[in-house]
Amino acid sequence: DTRGAFDDLHRSLAAVLEREPGSPLLVRASFETLLGAFITRAQQHRGEMALVIFELEGDKAVRESAGAADFERAIADLGRELRRRLRACDEIGRLGEAQIAAVLPGCDEPSLNLVAERLRVALEGAELSLGSLRISPSLVMAAIPAPLGPASSAERALEELMQALDRARGAGSA
Repeated sequence: DTRGAFDDLHRSLAAVLEREPGSPLLVRASFETLLGAFITRAQQHRGEMALVIFELEGDKAVRESAGAADFERAIADLGRELRRRLRACDEIGRLGEAQIAAVLPGCDEPSLNLVAERLRVALEGAELSLGSLRISPSLVMAAIPAPLGPASSAERALEELMQALDRARGAGSA
């Protein structure tokens, strides 16, 4: 079964994946490695997969007012909040200073927007501690079905995800 194939692959890669210190978030290189392996597995098993990205709005102002260390802790907290709401086979990683992405193996296109919106609402309802400040994050979100054609790669999938994020920023919401 497709889900079992993703679970097996995830377990086999777990030892080589690098996470940010004190965080459930994969570093970008590890996220890309896992994404590439998941794409290959989905192609082999005719499976489905989706990608979601969240970007903390106003991250530069938040970082400046809270300080770098508190900002990093807040991003890690956001990652922990997201991790609690995902399945064991899903994975999360940090793509940029204020960007967290999730890969959702077995998530079909009809379910994607519902799942992504539930995640966004949950994350925006979380309270982040930034030293003496407590904020509820405002997020830009984008979600896409993973490209699984013959020329698909982690690089191409992330490129499409970033384009979707750019469109969401331009629209003022996702």
